[in-house]
Amino acid sequence: MQAYPPNDRYYAQQQPGFGGQPGYFQQFPGYSYAPSAPQAIAQPFPIYPPHYDQLPPSTPHMQTGRPRPLARESSRASTPGRSDRPLKSAMKMKRTKTPERGASVGSVPLPRGRSESLHRQRTRSGSRRGASIPRFTPDHLLLSLRSTNQLLLENITGVDMGEELTEAIIPIWPRGANSIENRRGKLNVEFAGHPWSCSGLESIMAGKMICRLYLVLARLGYTYLSTINVGNPWKPPSMIFVDSTPDYEAQVFMIMFSKRGDRLTILDGPAELTQQLGIELRATFPRKITTDRATEDGLHIFEVRKGGYGSPAPRLLLGAVIAPSVDKSILIAFVLRFFNYAGFRLSGSVPMGTKSVLSFGQRKEMWIFRSAPWRPGTRQDGRPESRQSRAERAP
Repeated sequence: MQAYPPNDRYYAQQQPGFGGQPGYFQQFPGYSYAPSAPQAIAQPFPIYPPHYDQLPPSTPHMQTGRPRPLARESSRASTPGRSDRPLKSAMKMKRTKTPERGASVGSVPLPRGRSESLHRQRTRSGSRRGASIPRFTPDHLLLSLRSTNQLLLENITGVDMGEELTEAIIPIWPRGANSIENRRGKLNVEFAGHPWSCSGLESIMAGKMICRLYLVLARLGYTYLSTINVGNPWKPPSMIFVDSTPDYEAQVFMIMFSKRGDRLTILDGPAELTQQLGIELRATFPRKITTDRATEDGLHIFEVRKGGYGSPAPRLLLGAVIAPSVDKSILIAFVLRFFNYAGFRLSGSVPMGTKSVLSFGQRKEMWIFRSAPWRPGTRQDGRPESRQSRAERAP
């Protein structure tokens, strides 16, 4: 009995390019009858026509070695009885024209998404000002004399201004400065020693520093405006200077009255001005001016005669009531009027430090006078023009 039938009957036809496999069917060894005809085994790989191997890849951006994309339109077109028209659902949808699936991807420009990086550089909010917001420049300076050896000037315009001020005032003080801080619009100078509470020759040097500071500020274009914070016993007052026209010909000097009002001291005053003041005092208060002298340190001292009983400002000395013969308020008013006629204006009082450790007691005051800038219509001698003279000059 033949176990295998002829090959031409049961073997599948060989396809070009592939080797045929022999037909095979299972046989149970317990039966002796001939088995039924075997069925052909499906090929393990799809068979493509020879012309497909010669076509170039439809996607030029894909590299060699990657699997070839499926030609879906070709497979659909090869299906018998399939129409080339789009599906019904696709006809109902209103959309923009899209390229066919079988077309090359590189031939149709595709919309591109965001190309820049999503990671932005970190910024510090509030650290920089916008370009449209101008930087505020203060036009008011604040000057305060703290403790007994510190000078603080705030709202200066730059480092150059602070350097100019320090070069002008520090060489005057013989002991120099312990520290100088000039940054962020503030000038803080700590002097060696105690210039604001000293006496004798050092007090004269401290007054000269204040006069020089006023003079430099006048040349830089700052004028004294007012004094604030005068009612706080724990914090020194602050003097305010406002921005104005620079005055390169300004003259500054200082005066001090004693507590009783019987002594007037002028520091760095013009010689002609102090001499004329002595003449006016003797003419106004005859036989009441006892001292009229100048020193080599730039001081000019005037003293008023002590009065007797019934004087307006008495004081007790060895059981006797002795007072100046001229009231202090009258003397102050006369001096202010004289300097005003001479072309000098009171530019504030500088409160000096005290010798007390707890800052109790009365502060010494130095009155600063500055020459008024010349304006059209003023008199040649510097005195202000009165209303009567203006009325006479008017046509």
